[in-house]
Amino acid sequence: MQDAMPASSVVSTAYSRVTELIHRDIVEGRLQPDSRLKVVDLARQYGVSPSPIREALQQLQAEGLVVLLPNRGAVVRGIDAREFMHMMHVRAAVEGMQARICAAVADGKLLTVIIHAAGRFAEAVEAGDRDGWFEWNRRFHNAINGADGGAIALEVVERANGVMAAFRRRWAPGLERRRLAVREHDAIVSAIRARDGESAEQAARVHVLNSLHDIVERVRSEGAWQGPLPLDLRTARVKKKSSRATGGRTVKTK
Repeated sequence: MQDAMPASSVVSTAYSRVTELIHRDIVEGRLQPDSRLKVVDLARQYGVSPSPIREALQQLQAEGLVVLLPNRGAVVRGIDAREFMHMMHVRAAVEGMQARICAAVADGKLLTVIIHAAGRFAEAVEAGDRDGWFEWNRRFHNAINGADGGAIALEVVERANGVMAAFRRRWAPGLERRRLAVREHDAIVSAIRARDGESAEQAARVHVLNSLHDIVERVRSEGAWQGPLPLDLRTARVKKKSSRATGGRTVKTK
């Protein structure tokens, strides 16, 4: 007769599972920014006791997705436009660096993964598959960001993306921007295949910063961002060095 699983192992398993589920629901927008996260309600929703819920909320606070407030409990972390812009600038710098490294170290197997992800992203864009292009875009960038085997850059980008997820989904790119992203992905792939680290870095930075500009313009057009931009967009400019690296496009400035 098999021994029963220790209670501590059961709690640990429930904690891991419920942490992943709450993380997913925040990132995918089912749990909205600034909404309260009541332990009793979450325990009922996910079918666990309150103990793993409390542990999960502590972990999600460490990841920047949840805020624990005195006398209010937990809330989904909100993000304003200023913080979003800052995170996108950080992401551009990190992803540019990682694309340069990827161009130097990528082997045939990794190139196959990157090219496959880029192709599936393009297919999802044309099919209008919102979940698909979010997922394959994530896989494309993760493959490049993790090319050197280190975890730090990947963790920085993943954490920033988790915090920004609801914001990005609220102002998800239109078809024109998504098609431009396909060409930008192709430019990054071309530079990596050519072992051209400088062009790979520039193409990756332009890609992220063009996404930033697109979102900023749509946020402002809907009146959700009043007044002057909190950061001068001229600081985001990346000069064009080759049409191959940038897809023939430079980041627009105001």
